[in-house]
Amino acid sequence: MLTSGYEVKLRDAARQHVVHVAGTRAVVCGSQTDPKQPPTSLVAGSLKAADAVRIALAARLGIEPARVRILSTRPFRSTTPCLAAPAASKGAALLVEAAAAEQTFRYYADDTQVLNCER
Repeated sequence: MLTSGYEVKLRDAARQHVVHVAGTRAVVCGSQTDPKQPPTSLVAGSLKAADAVRIALAARLGIEPARVRILSTRPFRSTTPCLAAPAASKGAALLVEAAAAEQTFRYYADDTQVLNCER
């Protein structure tokens, strides 16, 4: 059945997970599974981080959250440049790229915090 929604691509090193999201449903399509982190937890963590970044960036810029567009979410690696990233993450750590006000922003997000990488 055709339904309006989103195609979410999650990339981790050489693996890519493709998820189709519509309404309250998410379907993992053609993914390579990682026994340490099932695709459903990757999707849930990615969506949670994207929402948190959208809210944080909107508050920072004084705009509505709907005006913030999430460009990508990917697992955070210690080799990824982000000055605000803590030495140890609390849960799954993600790097989120977002666009608003004709600019691109990078944020670090884990289970407890959202931090602007530009600090």
